[in-house]
Amino acid sequence: SAVVTGAARGFDLEIARRLVDRGHFVVLCDVDADAVAAAASSLGDRAVGVGADVRDPAALRAVAAAAATPAPVEEAKP
Repeated sequence: SAVVTGAARGFDLEIARRLVDRGHFVVLCDVDADAVAAAASSLGDRAVGVGADVRDPAALRAVAAAAATPAPVEEAKP
């Protein structure tokens, strides 16, 4: 898993996209909950968006919990 902050748009969203493209499960977080949910949805099932203000310890615990959730397992292709 990887966590990308400020990932609702711009450079950080591109970082998240590249991580997903490389097979990582990515937790995107941003203070704009609606925008980060839409951004994560655009990346498919290997990404999840969490609305979080990085200045809020409780919000960061929610991000950490999302990152600790086991990533989807893909079946190996021959």
